[in-house]
Amino acid sequence: MHLKERVKEILLMTIALAVMTVAGVMVLSKENHTDLDQIRKGRAYLYALEKQNVGSIEKKIKEQNQKKETKEVDQELLAVYKDQNKVWPLFKDYVILGDSRAADFNQFLSQTNVLAEKNKTISDIDTKLTKVQSLSPSRIIVSYGLNDVSVTRWHNINLYIQDFEGALKRLHKVCPDATIYICSILPTLKFPDPSYHKIGSYNYALSRMCQKDGYVYIDNTDIANAHRDLYEPDGQHLTGAFYKYWGFNIMKAIHAHEKRKV
Repeated sequence: MHLKERVKEILLMTIALAVMTVAGVMVLSKENHTDLDQIRKGRAYLYALEKQNVGSIEKKIKEQNQKKETKEVDQELLAVYKDQNKVWPLFKDYVILGDSRAADFNQFLSQTNVLAEKNKTISDIDTKLTKVQSLSPSRIIVSYGLNDVSVTRWHNINLYIQDFEGALKRLHKVCPDATIYICSILPTLKFPDPSYHKIGSYNYALSRMCQKDGYVYIDNTDIANAHRDLYEPDGQHLTGAFYKYWGFNIMKAIHAHEKRKV
């Protein structure tokens, strides 16, 4: 059952129960006129239910589900640590935005949720806002960079961060309850573009941006360096075998963040 349907069902059941309660009070009041105060309270309760914000109830249910999932993931991560191939079922209630490197997650995850595409930059985040809003995820994973560092305007890292912040604010506006996770730019093994040498500097700026604006930074540098043998011959893209390690690193970061909130 979808969350919104569940919320509606809960509201209907609650209202029905309240009506029965008030009706019971009214019957008793005919026998005992001292119960008028209880009737007034019952009516006030019904009025409050009518004004209840369905969105706030939906949010509370999500939070309760998240707490339950956090405890379950504790155990699941231990199992995945021994076999990263088991990481994919841990991806729940998420959307992935990014370029060609992030797009290859669709080999292992639902294409509905992997909205990353080849040859894209942070400028393309705006084209995904409507779709992201319709999915209403609690976790948004953002992974751009390979194409971004080649854009002339963004050779100025400060301008890159400025434009990235603007795009993320618009993303946050359509999904205000979602947590946004920013992946570090994976390093390259070859440097056909001189800007690739500066990826470390871009990542440092991204980490500072996340710290300042409240996003969660996911550093993928160590896993990339540990699995250099899993790069494609172009030295920029990754083979399918790399993604279980990347996915595990992302899930560890998500879990660590959510565990701190519980």
